[in-house]
Amino acid sequence: MIVVLLQTVVTAQCGIGWKATVEKYTDGIYLTHQIFENNTDKDYEIVLNHGMKYAIYLLNPSKSIPSFKLIGDNELPFKDFEAKFNREKNYAAFIFTANESGKYRVALDFGTKEKACVLFVLNFISKKKKK
Repeated sequence: MIVVLLQTVVTAQCGIGWKATVEKYTDGIYLTHQIFENNTDKDYEIVLNHGMKYAIYLLNPSKSIPSFKLIGDNELPFKDFEAKFNREKNYAAFIFTANESGKYRVALDFGTKEKACVLFVLNFISKKKKK
């Protein structure tokens, strides 16, 4: 019982005040959020559209997260990929343009076997440029 309670507390920590955190640290139009945990083998899927600019934010982590992987089913490419880390404020942002439309699998590597979580936020930044 105590173990379950401790796991719930760790996971809840990442989602506490999520709306205020999203408003404070993100740009663009909010699309979705999810709590990512390192104790599951589950990848998450997001659908992105060709030529659209997106931002993925990792906020409110319970532990430091040394790496992030964005994997497409067919290694879908990105254009203009930019990563921003702010260790002081404890968040990361990944800004990119989808070069192809499709499903992208998202995975995180926390670099620890200890229970950890993070708030994952996907925002829409801009539409593709008209030709």
